[in-house]
Amino acid sequence: MRTRPDSVPGRFRWLADSGPALRVEFDFVPGLLTATLRGNLDGRLERQLRRVVRDAVGWWPDRMLVDATVLAAANEQGLATMAQVLTEVVPDSMPTAVAGLEPDVLEELTTRRPLTVRAFPTRPMAVAELLSLPATAPPSPDLLIEEVRHLRRALASRADIDQAKGILMIVYGLNPDAAFALLTWHSRNGGLAVRDLARRLVSAVHGVPATHLTPQHVDHLLAALSRP
Repeated sequence: MRTRPDSVPGRFRWLADSGPALRVEFDFVPGLLTATLRGNLDGRLERQLRRVVRDAVGWWPDRMLVDATVLAAANEQGLATMAQVLTEVVPDSMPTAVAGLEPDVLEELTTRRPLTVRAFPTRPMAVAELLSLPATAPPSPDLLIEEVRHLRRALASRADIDQAKGILMIVYGLNPDAAFALLTWHSRNGGLAVRDLARRLVSAVHGVPATHLTPQHVDHLLAALSRP
């Protein structure tokens, strides 16, 4: 959820969906995007971290700060995972800083990415240094067009999946998680992507009377539609 306080024009804050163990709070102001990490940083959270950082980079901020000063706990694997995610996801042209990590981890970060990832023991030091650096170069028009196309594809896929889940919830009396699990099972069993199976299911039941959509009928339908 994003909020925009009236007292600070152009400021947005939101909480990323990073799981129960780690809380990632974003604070965007013109010139700087700050990601504050709270909770426990563990190496098993790589997928969540990668998604969160990728989404943040998608805002194409001028500069990005990862604030780890208020983490409750962080093991060595978790810190290494964060370093790897930043190295692989953040563009080289985007000035990035990390505040509050142990000296050996900071050294690893700055060694692997000496031009873009800078490390500081405190948040004020990191902010001051970042704001003294040139902002990220704006993305090219071709890149922006490709990102818009990708977003449209993602939104279309999400809509199909949500509709397919709704159908399965009604037919089988399932909750949303169970409906998605059923859709995923048929997807894997048939070797077809979930989004493609969802689109086929929505198209196949369009205009079919609800009385005809029995569990037995949809069982056979899913088995047939899940074949590539």
